[in-house]
Order: sequence, then structure tokens, then C-alpha cells
Amino acid sequence: DRKKIIIIIPIVVSIIIYLPKIKTTIIPFINPITAGTFITFSKYFDLSNHYLLFSLIAILTIIFGFLYKKGYKSNKNNIIVSLVIITATIFIFISTKIFFYERQIFFFDLFIIIFASVGIMNIFNIFNLLGKKKIIKNVLVIILILFFITYSINIIAYSKNIRPIATKKDIIFFEDLNQEISSLRDSNVMITDSRFATVFLGATFIDTDKFIAPGMFSDKWDKNDWISFWNGNVDKEKMKEYKSLYIVMQKEIYRRIKTMNCIDKIKENERFVFGEWVC
Repeated sequence: DRKKIIIIIPIVVSIIIYLPKIKTTIIPFINPITAGTFITFSKYFDLSNHYLLFSLIAILTIIFGFLYKKGYKSNKNNIIVSLVIITATIFIFISTKIFFYERQIFFFDLFIIIFASVGIMNIFNIFNLLGKKKIIKNVLVIILILFFITYSINIIAYSKNIRPIATKKDIIFFEDLNQEISSLRDSNVMITDSRFATVFLGATFIDTDKFIAPGMFSDKWDKNDWISFWNGNVDKEKMKEYKSLYIVMQKEIYRRIKTMNCIDKIKENERFVFGEWVC
């Protein structure tokens, strides 16, 4: 009875809290507007393929042991199998693109790293079993070393080419907008590239309830709406959803939109334009 109460109470409390806000809390998870704000799954594979192999070795070893090895089923190993099931479930979420699937990559990676360590341990166990066969053992060690060297070189080369998304000039420009934004209490501020959204928030004192970025915060548009906007095909009726709107946009987007004569430019730098939507 106590166990049932412990299970029921959180469910009831959650319903009481979330039901009045179902449009903004529950429905987006059933039919999400965007995939999320993290890296894509293909990009994740590019960055993590140096340890995915070891994770796969571990997972296959665990599944094989659970299905075919006598005495393998114990409380400890059942927990490990449960982790495999959770990882597989997250993988299904990502593969089928549901529940903000790109944001699930973070949790998927945590489990993959755990399994990668198990996979490396399994490889060393194989080395111990091959103790008497030194030639095979030495060949496997050499292959493993070459494997790590190759991927280390790739990671180092990749990391050398990484640059901050926002330059110092961009951050200074955002900080300078504080004077303009501080007087816009009842206005919304939109940034047209979500990669700069957190940088912008960190550089300004804007209220997140009044802040709009693609796929983030108070975004009411779907992907097609944003594509149209970026291409200069702005739906004026959709823009009327915001009574007072100021926009931070890249100059190439500004060039496409300015022909509509709907942007009153206030400030700009080499990369961005800040203006008021006046239509």
C-alpha cells in the first residue's frame, strides 16, 4: 500500500501542476516544434566514433552473456542489462525523432561512455585469456594503440579548427544594446539565429519571457516559418502576434527583409543589425 501511495502522489501532483499549462508543457513533447538545440545525431557520431566501437563491444557482450551464459543473471548484471534497455530506448527516441530528440543525445552519450569503459575492460580480459598466445596478443595491442593514435590525431585536428561562435565584437555589440533594451519593458526581442541566443542573454539583461529565438524560449513558429523569414518572405500576419518587436539579425537576412520597408534600423556592426519591426 505504501509503495502505491509513493507512486500515486507524484503523479497526482504532476497532473495538478502541468494540466493548466498543457499547451506549453505537454503538447510540445507530443508534437515538438523543433528537434532541440544540441548537435545533430550525425555530428555526434563524427565526434564520438572513437569510443562508440568499445560501447558496441560492451553491449553485445552483455546481451550475449544475459542470453546464453549460465549464472549470468544476478542483481548486479540485471542492473547493467537495464542500462542497456534505457540506452536502447533513448536511441529509439533519437532515431524516430520524438521528444526533442536532439536533446536526448546528451543522455545517450553518458550511457555510451559508461559502456565504452566496460568494452575496454572486456578487451583487456581478452588479452589475459590470450596470455599464452603472445603473437596474437601483441598484434591486438598494436592494433589498439594505432586505433587510439589515429583518432587522437583526428580529435586534435578538429579541436584546432574550433572557434567561438560569437566574436569579441559581437559580444560588445550585444552589451551595447543594453541601453536600448532596458527601455523596452513591454516589447519582445527576437534573435534570428539560436546559436547566438545564450550569448545574447549573457550579454544583456533581457527577460527570457520576452525573448524569442528559433526553437528556443518564446518561439511560436515552426521550421518552415523560420525558413521563410530567413529568406525574406516574412508573414506580416504572424508578426502581428508580437505587439512590439525588436529584432537582432545577421546582415544577410536584413538585406532580404529591408525591401519590405518594415525594419527601422537602430544599430549595427559588421555582422548584425538591430532594429524595430514597424509593419
